[in-house]
Amino acid sequence: MKRTAIIIFTLIGIIGARLSAVGSQETLFVEASILCPVIVRVPAEAPVKPPLLVVLHGRGDTAANMAGMWNVLDDPKPILAVLEAPYPMLLTGDNGARLGESWDSLTQDEKTWAQAAPKTATYIVETIRAVQKKYATGGVYVLGHSQGVSYSYRVALQEPDLVKGVMAMAGYLDPERLPAESFSRAAGKINIFIGHGKADPQVDPEVSRAAKAFLVKRGFKVILDEFDGGHSMSVDIVRHAQAWMMALERAKRPIA
Repeated sequence: MKRTAIIIFTLIGIIGARLSAVGSQETLFVEASILCPVIVRVPAEAPVKPPLLVVLHGRGDTAANMAGMWNVLDDPKPILAVLEAPYPMLLTGDNGARLGESWDSLTQDEKTWAQAAPKTATYIVETIRAVQKKYATGGVYVLGHSQGVSYSYRVALQEPDLVKGVMAMAGYLDPERLPAESFSRAAGKINIFIGHGKADPQVDPEVSRAAKAFLVKRGFKVILDEFDGGHSMSVDIVRHAQAWMMALERAKRPIA
């Protein structure tokens, strides 16, 4: 994918002189091609063309941490592809500092975000196609947690003939940031499973209720599963989403 590199230009004058007196400093965001790591798990005894479950972690999380989902999936398991978000970020807290990743570019500038978001979506789509090129897969499902939810929706609405379903776990649908025509183009093609903890302190469950209402009104098949828990995904909600996915694979048609 194209990943943003940060190049800082600093003009330095005489030693000891103040920067403001001799020049300027700015941060430019420049496109750069890199290789991004994707963790892929394939079941030892996979059925013919198992579904492909693409996983997008939340802001500040990592692919390695999210890949632990494999241990709670029921058999038969899907092919699992867990992507690493492209923008590294340093997180600090009571337990010290650690590195995490973000799907959004680390700037508040709306123009830069609007330029970066489609590139992130392209990275996700290219990952799907790369996995499909190597493995025979069934339907493609994109699971996003927290920040990853908005990119799950974005990719599915952008590629309704590639993605069969979205699993939106405790995150946002941002219709104002998505082309209006993408909803009408994807309705009837993409199935939606929304999971949200009733006691989520970070993202109000009302966000998921509103997303369901918005999508149903536009012709999507949506299931909302509110569970006892907070912002993390419970074992049960992961298995409920997997069961929903497998039912779609067996039916080969949208279900509500």
